[in-house]
Amino acid sequence: MINIQKQLFLSFLIALFVFACKSTENQTIDNSNKRNIAQNTSDDPLATRILDEVAVDTTEKVEDIPLWVTQKGEYNPERTRKFRLIHTKLEVSFDWQKQYLHGTATLTMSPYFYPQDSVELDAKGFDIQKVESVEGKSSQALKYQYDSKKLKIALQKKYTKNEKLNLRIVYTAKPNELEVKGSAAITQDKGLYFINPLGQEKNKPQQIWTQGETEANSCWFPTFDAPNVKTTQEVFITVDKQYVTLSNGRLLSSKNNPDGTRTDHWLQDKPHAPYLFMMAIGK
Repeated sequence: MINIQKQLFLSFLIALFVFACKSTENQTIDNSNKRNIAQNTSDDPLATRILDEVAVDTTEKVEDIPLWVTQKGEYNPERTRKFRLIHTKLEVSFDWQKQYLHGTATLTMSPYFYPQDSVELDAKGFDIQKVESVEGKSSQALKYQYDSKKLKIALQKKYTKNEKLNLRIVYTAKPNELEVKGSAAITQDKGLYFINPLGQEKNKPQQIWTQGETEANSCWFPTFDAPNVKTTQEVFITVDKQYVTLSNGRLLSSKNNPDGTRTDHWLQDKPHAPYLFMMAIGK
């Protein structure tokens, strides 16, 4: 039954294509019908090719065009992946006064297909203290270029797809110093949010939490911040003992530190997109 429905649907699209070709040059497609067709055919390659041949009304507002179609009616591709991100290890602590995150990120990756001698990561508004490659207990400092949005790292050699590399980046994230953007659904894209950080607002809890959709988590850790990237994750969160932490996966351990803080170790061993990384800290 499903195959019959699909065949009938594709036949309808072909008829629509023929009709459009015979129409006058100035004829436009009804906007609501076009949106319905786009939504219903976004997963069907044949339907996509047919729809791509139908002219898009250029008078239509950009926000009304489906996300998978550009203003010219072209397919909007996912981001090209030069590396396969295998595992992400984060070690984070917080400065509530300045609303900073102090972090160390260790990224394990391998070239996706072609050999690579450099890596470009999303990293928004950081102070970068150190970038190095790590093998076992040894490390080697690496040269890098940083423009406050992209961190381009020169590797010590050209890696093939059969080799893994570990990059360690020591940094400070300053989400409140970023230029705030957003959309109608998500009004800010700072990634990391401090709530009542100084405790001066009555009846309001002190909290830290994250919201990474769709490319905002690179405001608090360096990564390939694209939805088509998948990686396993572990995060070590160091906070005052009064706070509880939440993150992805399972809480493996909680260790009390001599300075009165506690470090919680969370592990998510199922690959998922970087925008799904989350933390929540509060009482």
